[in-house]
Amino acid sequence: MALPSDISVGLCHEMAITGCKAGWEPEDFTVLAQSEEKMKQMLAYVRGDAEITPLAAIDCDADPFVPDGQSVKEHKQGGKLVWDATKVMLCLADGQRNGGRITGHELRKKFQDQPVLNANILDYLRAHPHLIPEEWKGNRAVFFWGTIYCDCDGELYVRSLYWDGDWWRCYCHWLGSDWGGSYPAALYVK
Repeated sequence: MALPSDISVGLCHEMAITGCKAGWEPEDFTVLAQSEEKMKQMLAYVRGDAEITPLAAIDCDADPFVPDGQSVKEHKQGGKLVWDATKVMLCLADGQRNGGRITGHELRKKFQDQPVLNANILDYLRAHPHLIPEEWKGNRAVFFWGTIYCDCDGELYVRSLYWDGDWWRCYCHWLGSDWGGSYPAALYVK
């Protein structure tokens, strides 16, 4: 094991110069210097015991997928989002709890100012089903209220993701119907 006296100031300076050429900022060096865990991860990479895989950012500002016969009525943009299931909460409105039911139009109003995820996240998860939390399976459909669709008759819909027992499926649910406790909204919490 190397001791601090075995590492020259010149070597540290050379690392700093190379890091700056690669785009490192002073804050990046600070994060690395203050985190033993990150240092261990970097060491594993340097020694060939680990790989670095860039996290894919989902473009929540892009135009969403539009099912046949529908158009987008509303699409809440959310910038670039790196998927982190620990930052997503499944939420029921007060009227949906304890066996209650509420119309989709009422739910839309209740979730209007909430950090709901849009359909771009839904489609990303369908393309990468291994990222969907296991606890989302069961007797429920997870709704992505950040994108509202409209059909040719002017009826409004929101899309959901649900497990059918074999794979993840997508469904459009009419806002005029009742929504119970098995229809949570996906919210992003920081």
